[in-house]
Amino acid sequence: MNPPKVKGFSVLVAVGASLGGLLYGYDTGIIGSALLFLRTDLGLGDDPIVLSIITSITLLGAIVGAILSGPLSERLGRRWTVIVVAAGFIVFAIGCGLAPNVEWLIAFRFLLGLPVGGASQIIPTYIAELAPKHVRGSQAVLFQLMICVGTLLAYAAGHILGESGAWREMLAYASVPAALFLIVMFALPESPRWLVLHGKISQAATALGRVRSSSDEAADEINAIRAVGEDHLGWAVSSFVDDLFVDQAAIAA
Repeated sequence: MNPPKVKGFSVLVAVGASLGGLLYGYDTGIIGSALLFLRTDLGLGDDPIVLSIITSITLLGAIVGAILSGPLSERLGRRWTVIVVAAGFIVFAIGCGLAPNVEWLIAFRFLLGLPVGGASQIIPTYIAELAPKHVRGSQAVLFQLMICVGTLLAYAAGHILGESGAWREMLAYASVPAALFLIVMFALPESPRWLVLHGKISQAATALGRVRSSSDEAADEINAIRAVGEDHLGWAVSSFVDDLFVDQAAIAA
């Protein structure tokens, strides 16, 4: 039996959402070129501690962003969390480019790490929950591919802008693809899995109708999501009851 046909819009969803990976790669890669020039403009010299902080502080922010993205995506939805991530890429990239001193640069580099970490967590989830199951792996891996593309663009930008020492432009230009990313995300649907698990069945059917080859395929997936959700709820209730009886037995003993 041949697998269902993949809709063009499904591919567009994967490519559009994976733009977050490009920003991930660019924002983590561009600092290597920018450091060659900003240490002179900001009077840092060759201080290894400050230069190390500027370089690595984004990864600290990424840890925080990755931790926060899970609860945020459960509350707002996958799509709106990705939109928040895209907006963060815009604002904090511009902030890095406009930083008047090293303290502000470090602060904005940390804040830039929030969408970097958030993107690494929520975007592969968003792509996977919208992708047809027989191409889920190939679509989800686009995020990783775009990280490599973003890193390549960072080195290309460093080479081109390095002739003029324009480190502020190197950092701030990340806001351009981030703006495109934000616009694209407003045109993409919410995760049908999140919609089903929050009781929004009709909206889930509409979202799946845009990325599945037939209404029957969409209906089958909705039923499968509901079944998994009910099984998970049943397991959680059963586990809670078991723990409760164990605790009471321990108290009685």
